[in-house]
Amino acid sequence: MKNSKISCTRLFMLMLTYPLVLSCNSEKRDQEIKADLVSKAKEDLNFVGVMFTVSDARVHLWGSCPTAHSRNLVREKIGTIHVIKSVNDQIRINAVKVDHNLELKQKADSVSVEYPGVAVSVCDEVVTLTGKVRPDKLKVLIASIGQLNPRAIRNQLYQTSNRDQ
Repeated sequence: MKNSKISCTRLFMLMLTYPLVLSCNSEKRDQEIKADLVSKAKEDLNFVGVMFTVSDARVHLWGSCPTAHSRNLVREKIGTIHVIKSVNDQIRINAVKVDHNLELKQKADSVSVEYPGVAVSVCDEVVTLTGKVRPDKLKVLIASIGQLNPRAIRNQLYQTSNRDQ
């Protein structure tokens, strides 16, 4: 009978911690997917006008590509990341400007790797952050982006609870 109580207690504790373990693994996987996306974006100019976030191994894309062919190349590259569950492609075909903001965008994207729910855009050396972030990580993110010396940082982030991310 005593072993039964111990087993029930252990089972109960395991059930309580299981969602936390899954959450940590999910967040780590999302960070890895985001890191892979950032790496691909640095090596391929087709990503210049594209923003992206990752949540539960699902990638959300928006922004612009100059041609349908360019958009297809972005999708093909993303398709090589096999752990992605789905891609929500909201990329429009529109003019894309490649200018002095590209280097700042790539650096800010690199900072955002730790924040898979955050997307970065840059215009006139102003970094705009959109998406979602946990409140306990917001100050570090803003400070890290600030170290890149943008003209300004526009915070359009939605803060989530620790359970939501």
